[in-house]
Amino acid sequence: MNTSRTTWVTRALWLTLPLTLGDCMAAALSGQPELAVWVGGVTLWFLWGAGLLCSLIQTPVALTALRICAPLPILLGLTSVAIASPTLPSPLGWAGLATATLLVVLVFTAELGDGFVNGSSYGDERRMALRPSAAVLFG
Repeated sequence: MNTSRTTWVTRALWLTLPLTLGDCMAAALSGQPELAVWVGGVTLWFLWGAGLLCSLIQTPVALTALRICAPLPILLGLTSVAIASPTLPSPLGWAGLATATLLVVLVFTAELGDGFVNGSSYGDERRMALRPSAAVLFG
């Protein structure tokens, strides 16, 4: 199986999310009841682990799950900034939001999708990903 650079960069960016975006999440969860902090932490780690696992397994199903999970860090990061609105995120938090944005761009590239679609092909077989028509995209 041939893994593209885009796939490796996506995996590396996903690995850095707890180090960068975790600062925003911690700021949003601080001051909340202990149970909310615990449930929020477990949920965030579960989502991060699911995204990492999906980036490691190159199959069409994993691609679908990764493309569902990838926008969540941006959504959660912006929500955490809104919750902790009196204080802006630290530079590390801003780096986390930038990382999450770049991650979404990479996950939706054709190069990454092509590698995942071909992950379950046999031998010399080459599978082609379906592309939506312009009418579907802009319709």
